[in-house]
Amino acid sequence: MQRLLFGSSIIRHIPPFLLGCHTKRSSTTCNLTQGLNQVSSFLDVGLSLVITLYLCLPNDYQLCFLEHVTVLIGIAVNETPVAGVIHQPFYKLENDGVRKTGRTIWGLQDVGVGGFVPCPPPSSLIITTTRSHSNPTVEKALQAMNASQILRVGGAGYKVLQLLEGKASVYLFASPGCKKWDTCAPEAVLRATGGVLSDVRGRTYRYGAAVPRPNAAGVLAAASPQLHADALQKIPVELKEKLAPET
Repeated sequence: MQRLLFGSSIIRHIPPFLLGCHTKRSSTTCNLTQGLNQVSSFLDVGLSLVITLYLCLPNDYQLCFLEHVTVLIGIAVNETPVAGVIHQPFYKLENDGVRKTGRTIWGLQDVGVGGFVPCPPPSSLIITTTRSHSNPTVEKALQAMNASQILRVGGAGYKVLQLLEGKASVYLFASPGCKKWDTCAPEAVLRATGGVLSDVRGRTYRYGAAVPRPNAAGVLAAASPQLHADALQKIPVELKEKLAPET
């Protein structure tokens, strides 16, 4: 299921739930409602808004990898992702004998993130990539990374969650395949923590009504600008030319 919604009225239909928020400036509690009001106010100065709603149901779902399933809500202003929500309906956590099922995390430009506590990337290079859509180009790019470990999982939202929680350093998928609704929300949350998402040439994707839906030049995301730059340098030039020829 995938949908693109346009206009400001959809803002009113997003549930005004409150979540804890961690920012670079302070550890004070913020709420998502206030942040969404900021996004809505952008429209008063004539900026364009695109909202993506997507149920990310990777093939792993059929194999009972239920935690890979995510519901993604992304908000882009002037073709740039500024807010995102990632919901894991099958997430399970047991703490002090109390079981919790499902969680919702979010990120908002200039506000921070909520619903989880970001973790630093691992000390060694760990790559997260596709579990079910590999091909020779994908594998060649992965080999060039010389990573200590490669995690193969489903869903763009789940892969970015691995970056946010310190389970992986870089998300690399050197192939066309995923779409704007796959990456809008995850990129917004990642950017709110200081991370980076781009194509395999390091160019940022645009999210607008008139831009192509596929992410034709693959995906390269990292928990920090330095990790992103290091990974970008390792991708072979011939793969960059194949996926994203210079115009």
